[in-house]
Amino acid sequence: MLDPSLISRIADQLESVGKGGPAADLAIHRALDRRGNPAAYTTDQAAAKALIPPGHEASVLTFSGRNLGSCWRSARPTETGRAATQELALCAAIMRAWAVRLRM
Repeated sequence: MLDPSLISRIADQLESVGKGGPAADLAIHRALDRRGNPAAYTTDQAAAKALIPPGHEASVLTFSGRNLGSCWRSARPTETGRAATQELALCAAIMRAWAVRLRM
């Protein structure tokens, strides 16, 4: 069973690290109960976008030197992430969207 509190904590941790890597990818993979080997979620935007919850959209941009990730669905507030890289920001936003979805 997916744990929204764990998923939220992972989102917070993703915002505090300097770069992504296998340990973060594995934590995400396990928290979302994915099968097989973890993808490079925290270093590859295409892999990160494979985590988007059903019915959601996501994007990432860099503005004034800040990497900002967003994940949303129609008529719902946007979940965001701010991190050292675009991939980490995107993952943080997506993980927050999962946590909100699970609490509904």
